[in-house]
Amino acid sequence: MFKPGLFCLSIVAALMVFQPAPVRADDSQNVISRISARDVENLLREMNIEFKEVDTDVYQLQLSGLKVLFFNKGEDVQLYAGFTLDQKPTLTRINEWNRDKRFSRAYIDKEGDPVIEADLDAAGGVTRLGLRKFIELFQFSMEQFTKHIN
Repeated sequence: MFKPGLFCLSIVAALMVFQPAPVRADDSQNVISRISARDVENLLREMNIEFKEVDTDVYQLQLSGLKVLFFNKGEDVQLYAGFTLDQKPTLTRINEWNRDKRFSRAYIDKEGDPVIEADLDAAGGVTRLGLRKFIELFQFSMEQFTKHIN
């Protein structure tokens, strides 16, 4: 015979026994909502990315052999790569990138050169791992964009 009280008590007892283990936060899991210059520099060093500070909170990096600018505005960061090419891509080609790809955007700058950039908003919180993945994704996107415009 089914006894609802005994059944509920069994469920409660099972839930008490099978509680998940607490998650231990390491440095890569700590959520930050403001990215400091020290955070940026430490992460770039850990990733073995060559960089130099060219202005306050602006870094020039080498990703896949190309120069990239990293702008740190505290609550958000931006990666930017511009290309100077003899054979310039058409606006249609740039628009194809924006239509078909996610996580970055491309445009033609004032000099007529193609640019790719991406932003990460940290105001709501981001982990060091999230910031690292943002840089890695931009590097991959930049490599794909280079193929796309050539």
